This record gives sequence, C-alpha cells and structure tokens, in this order.
Amino acid sequence: MSKIFIAIDGGGTSTVGVALARGGVLAHKRSTASNPHDIGEDAAISLVCKMASELVSEARAKTDADEIYLFAGISGVIGREERFEAALRAAVGGTVSVKSDIYNLFGLVERENCAALICGTGRVCFIKKGGELYRVGGWGYLLDGAEGGGFAIGRAGLLAALRSRDGRIGKTELVDAARRYLDCDVTEAIAKIYEGGKTYVAGFAPYVMEEAEKGDPEAQTVLSETVLGLSEMLSCAADRLGDGFDCILSGGLIRHNGLGDMIAAATAHLRVNFITPSLPQIAGGIRRAFALGGESITKSELEGYVNNIRK
Repeated sequence: MSKIFIAIDGGGTSTVGVALARGGVLAHKRSTASNPHDIGEDAAISLVCKMASELVSEARAKTDADEIYLFAGISGVIGREERFEAALRAAVGGTVSVKSDIYNLFGLVERENCAALICGTGRVCFIKKGGELYRVGGWGYLLDGAEGGGFAIGRAGLLAALRSRDGRIGKTELVDAARRYLDCDVTEAIAKIYEGGKTYVAGFAPYVMEEAEKGDPEAQTVLSETVLGLSEMLSCAADRLGDGFDCILSGGLIRHNGLGDMIAAATAHLRVNFITPSLPQIAGGIRRAFALGGESITKSELEGYVNNIRK
C-alpha cells in the first residue's frame, strides 16, 4: 500500500506545504502567516487545515495512494499541539504530528545535540540535547527586550531618528534612511508606523544595518547591542552543550550585511561550529513526514524534491 507524505512549514510571514509520494512531488501550496500568536489560534488552525486538505485532494487526484503521513512545523504552536493535531486528523485523517517549526529546521541537519539561532522579525535560540528541547528567548516583541530581531533593530533605529530630530542626540544618517523607508520625515510617520505594526517596523532593520556598515555611530550602537543579545543566547547554549557545539543559523537577518560573521567573531571563545543550511525549512518537514511513515530519505532525494518545488 503506497503512501502520501505531507509536510507543512508555518511561520510569522508565510506558510508552505507540500505533498509527495516516494519519487515525486504531487502538490505544493503557499499561503500567509500561520503563527497563532499573530493571527489567533482558530485562524491558524483553519489556515493549516485548509492547506492540508487541498494538498491531500490534489495528491489523491494523481495517485491511488491512501495512507497519509503529515508533519506540520508551526511557529508559535508550543502548548497548542494537541488541538492542531485533532483538527488535522479530522480534516485529512492518517497519521499526524504537529510541533514547533524549529523541528523543521533541526530536520535539515542530522545532529543529536546542537543549537539553532533564528534571527528574523524576532529572535530565538533552541538547544537540542539528549532528546530534550530547551528554549532561550523568543517570547515575542513585547517581552524580548531591546536587542536581537528585526523588530528590535527597526524600532531602535526609528527611535534614534526621532531622538535626533528632537535634538536629544546629534545628527545621524538614520534620519535620512528613515525618510527613504517611510517616504516622509520620521516625525510625520507615527500613524503609519503604528498602523503597520511589528512587521512594518522590522522592515526598517536592513536600513539600520546598512548605515551601521557605512559607519554611522548610532546605527553601529544598535547593531552592537543586537550582537551582544544574540551572543548571550549562544553562551546559554554553551552552558548546556559545552564549547565547540554545532549551531544552525537561520532567519532573514542572518544574511544581511555580515551579521552572521559578527556573531561568529563575538562568540569566537565558544568555538561554535556555525551551519547555514542550503535547503529551506520545508525540507526538514519532508524528512520528518517520511519518518512518520517509517521511511528514511537520502540527501539527494531531499534535494530533488526541493528542486521540484522551486520550479
């Protein structure tokens, strides 16, 4: 009896899903954010179940397989896994497992003990040791402090621009950078900033990082605080894993203006082996979906599936 494998990767920006049979991609879907912290638990469950149902329907139109194995890694799902699983079983049947999207990321590398540092809109570090998962940070933009993710960087940059316009600090290039991003002076954009919310504020982070690279002192201060906060997280990982541990780097900000290199320099004393995966997180979900069905998957097979999805 043949099998259909479903993998879903849901985050604060988008949700990706894929249906596969051994040897080929049957369906592929992309939708909006599915983090229950951002859109609400009911809306997140509805989005994920709709995607899963569509994937199964399209897959069954192309194959006579009738065994379903579904793995969903969803950001913000910790503590809600059972409700998501019950809803997905009702929607598509089969064998279902729902966990944090960090499991998709860990699924990209085969390490028993390692850490993962994610720096996107927010930032969080997960530590995997002896089958247990430990978390450092990632408590949301209201609680995570003033350093680390895109929201914190963007907020600090906009605040520096406002302070400069007030005369509380000297001139900073962040004033002009904010004008380019906001299409108006920062003092005229308060309503726009509040309406846009955390994602809009986080969108200013690349501008701050660019000005820091050019040498603006205020932007460099923001980035230094960012690196310090991320370094503290990795120090916590070293407390559990020991110096010289493996750490996966992920998130959009890691790729901007050498942030990864700055983190590596700040944590050189920990001798961290940083790993930047070449495959997207959905690939880790695919590996876990196959494992649910009692099957393994080679790296070349996984790369082949991902290449078909990207077409």
